[in-house]
Amino acid sequence: MLGLTVVKHVCFAVNRYRSHVLPSMVIYYSLAKAEQRRKELYAKQSRGNQFQTREQRDGWIRKELKGLDKALKQKQEQVSSGPKLSVVYVGHYNCLQKV
Repeated sequence: MLGLTVVKHVCFAVNRYRSHVLPSMVIYYSLAKAEQRRKELYAKQSRGNQFQTREQRDGWIRKELKGLDKALKQKQEQVSSGPKLSVVYVGHYNCLQKV
């Protein structure tokens, strides 16, 4: 059995680690979110310059939607025709199993 002082040292080390890691994780997440937003804004700006009229823009949007709808239907067909799986609890693990 571990001594009480060892447990205290481990708890202290874990808390110290968390106090350093968690703030940096928050900063990293905020930076990634800001970078994604910047990319979205640049993409939006370039799309705005891409079309001279609303009709051209709307036609492009309709074409993109058709392509996305087609891709979604194909994925749904793939999923529905694929093997059926269920989650089985084994010890400490959740395992996928074919039905």
